[in-house]
Amino acid sequence: MSKRTLLTSILLCLSLFASSITTSLPNMLEGRHIFEDIMGEYRNHKADEWTHTADIANNFKGVDFYKGTEIGNQIFAKKAVSMKTTILTDVNAWLNSKPIQDNIRFLKDGLENVEGMTSNGHVMKITEKAEVHIYMPKENATADLQKEWHNKLDAIHPKIKFKIHILEDYIK
Repeated sequence: MSKRTLLTSILLCLSLFASSITTSLPNMLEGRHIFEDIMGEYRNHKADEWTHTADIANNFKGVDFYKGTEIGNQIFAKKAVSMKTTILTDVNAWLNSKPIQDNIRFLKDGLENVEGMTSNGHVMKITEKAEVHIYMPKENATADLQKEWHNKLDAIHPKIKFKIHILEDYIK
């Protein structure tokens, strides 16, 4: 299966799933998703020195990929990336969801706490940069929406870089 076909299928599934749900989207965003696994194959390559936290544990807290070193159970991440998919257009609703609040808290722990953040028997210290990559469908990610989200997120969490990506941009 080609990369385009696979990502198109995922996007279609996300779209169909999102349009048919009756529970709140933030509750569905808990845990790992296939999209993060696929992006690990096509974007955050191990050959480019990315480490996938799914190789440590499927439920590693807050971080999907990092560049850095591991010594025993200590991880020193120069750059840590968390990936989130959403169809929400209200940044406040997104920020108020428990999975997102937990995720941001984990990243802040890794950046700010001397002890770092602990997950699955590992301690991660983020030494330079933490990023949250937010993936949205094209119809939701207007220029105005992206500006609104960046203004809000950058003001509330200035130590974390938020990047908004359009899902369809990764289907070529």
